[in-house]
Amino acid sequence: MQKALIRSAAQAQTSRASMLLILTLCLLPLIVNLAVSLSYDDVFLIPKVWWLLGAVLPSALYMLWIYCAGVPRWLWLMTGVWLLWCLLGFVLGVRPDLTFTGLPGRMVSFPVYFSYAAIMLGVFGWISLNPQAQHQLPKLVWMVLPLGLYAAGQYYGLLGIPGGLKEIGVAALDVGTTMGHRGYFAGLLAVVLPLALNYTKQSRWGYLLVFMIAFSFAASLSRGPILGGLAAYLYWVVLGRNWRAWGVHLTLVLGVLSSLPTLTAHQMNLRALGGSGQDITDNSDRTVLWNTALKGIRERPLLGWGQGQLVNIMATRPDATLLKEKKIDTTYQTLTRMPRLPDQALSWRVSKAGRRDELITHFINTIHNEYLEYALNFGIPASLAFAALLALGIWRGRFLPWAGASVLGYAIYLLTWPETLRFAPIAWAILGAALAAAPPRPAALPVEEVGSTSST
Repeated sequence: MQKALIRSAAQAQTSRASMLLILTLCLLPLIVNLAVSLSYDDVFLIPKVWWLLGAVLPSALYMLWIYCAGVPRWLWLMTGVWLLWCLLGFVLGVRPDLTFTGLPGRMVSFPVYFSYAAIMLGVFGWISLNPQAQHQLPKLVWMVLPLGLYAAGQYYGLLGIPGGLKEIGVAALDVGTTMGHRGYFAGLLAVVLPLALNYTKQSRWGYLLVFMIAFSFAASLSRGPILGGLAAYLYWVVLGRNWRAWGVHLTLVLGVLSSLPTLTAHQMNLRALGGSGQDITDNSDRTVLWNTALKGIRERPLLGWGQGQLVNIMATRPDATLLKEKKIDTTYQTLTRMPRLPDQALSWRVSKAGRRDELITHFINTIHNEYLEYALNFGIPASLAFAALLALGIWRGRFLPWAGASVLGYAIYLLTWPETLRFAPIAWAILGAALAAAPPRPAALPVEEVGSTSST
């Protein structure tokens, strides 16, 4: 009787740990500061940092403490190498003061990376010791319902954005619900789409979630995340052998078709704002960002520069080359780089015949390719360790197709977007599930009892 009570108490403890982590992860994308503010970071980013470090991380550590026996030595080693190289990049970089704060506007500090590792290891141990737990993690997808409804309100101009800014239309779309940007919102959709696809096998409500994701995907018009979501869908169909999931395929098509009216609305809003259709799918100057990153990586390949040095490396490149990569008309008479302090954005004054002088400023200080970001900030070994974790998750995830598909969608998303703590913890949790996936064990054959005899 006493053993049964102890076993029951232990099961209740482990159940509480897993549910607590799932709950805190579900709430992460929804956390915002509703105070009136002109800073998107105050509204969308800083509250999520506090939630990650104050709620998600303790939940992950609690789970890891319970299930650490299920984490193999090779994964401890891979994760340790990745974390150690990130720490060395922070401490030995140009700005070691960013180790515990992160770059303003991103706030991805070493404690944030430590949180990612704890989440991944905790989920790995949980699923490896409890294979049935793989059916509980897809519950994360329910966060899509409030986000999708809010996105629909923004797309149709019924709702503005948090923080007291009452913008609608494409401006509200750019913010992307409580995620802070449509690209981040679409990236989250690429990660959770396979969870919704898999959930259709458990409940009919899964079709509603699939419809909501398809609608939001198409209306976001964010190319990188859409490619990631498409790859994740194909992975789930092929490796999960879901060719005949006609209800899922039809739901996806209906979701995309339902977003067509929003595309017309975008065109109208852009014309009203004096923009053009190219503004929707602007490449964020990725050419100049990537070429600058490659230059910095060649100069410090082992430990990197630390965070926040992209703009300073960019300042060492010729002005004409930078403007050409930014696709700025180079038929100017004079080009003058404006004075700047270290870490400040680059700006130029351009004089053209018969026109007023123009001021061109480059504000973006993230590479929009997380693999290059790791290599520039922390060195090539850190980037390789990160890529190896993702690649291994995609490979082992073939035994758990929804998890492998999610990791693939995230990996493709990171080719054109930075990793953000607004939803990265969710991706790392799913990565832990994919890494823990294992081939099904064959059923044991009945063994004849030793010493048995047959009588005639």
